[in-house]
Amino acid sequence: MIMNMYFNSNNNGACRLRAKRGAMLWLMLAMPLLLCAQYKSRTDNYHFFYVSMGAGYASVSDNIKGVSPVGGWGALAGIGYEFRRTGFWMSVGAQVQMHNSSAHVEDFTCEREGLDTQEPRKSVTLQYTFHEEDEQNFRFVDVPVMLGYYYNGFYAGLGGKVAFSMKSSVSTSGSFDMNAVYKQYVDMPPVALDNSLFSGRQDVRLKVAGALIGEVGYDVLATLRSHERICHMLKIGAYFEYGINSVSPSVPEGDQGRISFPNLNEYGEIIATKPQVRPVYAAVMSGQRVAPYIIGLKFTYMFGGSRTGGSGTWHRGCQCYD
Repeated sequence: MIMNMYFNSNNNGACRLRAKRGAMLWLMLAMPLLLCAQYKSRTDNYHFFYVSMGAGYASVSDNIKGVSPVGGWGALAGIGYEFRRTGFWMSVGAQVQMHNSSAHVEDFTCEREGLDTQEPRKSVTLQYTFHEEDEQNFRFVDVPVMLGYYYNGFYAGLGGKVAFSMKSSVSTSGSFDMNAVYKQYVDMPPVALDNSLFSGRQDVRLKVAGALIGEVGYDVLATLRSHERICHMLKIGAYFEYGINSVSPSVPEGDQGRISFPNLNEYGEIIATKPQVRPVYAAVMSGQRVAPYIIGLKFTYMFGGSRTGGSGTWHRGCQCYD
């Protein structure tokens, strides 16, 4: 009996030893597969579709003397595709953008020769001093392309875009002072006429615009654990773009002035008290530059993943972070 009890106990220990050896053997066999799967998740191709929205401070950079741009607001909305692999990402899309800003124009003067309305009518030099404020309402359809790097939820990118004008306009408003100078009377001082208001709006077809764009931010869903095959990402970042060429149309040949007098009286004579002022950015001379820019906050929601990432795989954010 003692010998049988001893023999059975020894046999159970051998079984446990064989089980441990078997488990270690399976672990050694599975280790390369686990490492391979982990390496595959890091080096696989990841494909995402996205929708984005952004808003921020918008203004214009120019080199026109006597004009001071004043910032306003800008907004954008778009859709696109993003590719990821081992820290590298690239995106391409389409978006619409609104740009609203203003510009302060330094007071400027001009003169025009004419006749007064008193009989007998006398020759007179009319002197105008204009006080002007302009507004820009630019609309674009953009094609942005960006390349960048991502790591543990953080990302940064740089690229460029091509923008096509859509229903853009510029407007102007202000007042002008008008004096009448009778040069034939040496001792006669200028005669001050009434101060009058002016305003106007003009649709413009802006030139095709190119801009440098950039973005840096964080994926707020990067730490979210999931078993799902489809990955969801929400990127929040600071966004900027800066125009690299002038978008305003050029002044027609021989047209160098912004003041015109299109209104006529019943006798076909020009009405001197109704000047028309063309906004500064409606048309610019050769060498002048008008380039919009924007700095703001951008939200991008993305969904997608890897074609090899199966349902049930435990990952955070998307497997491209693992």
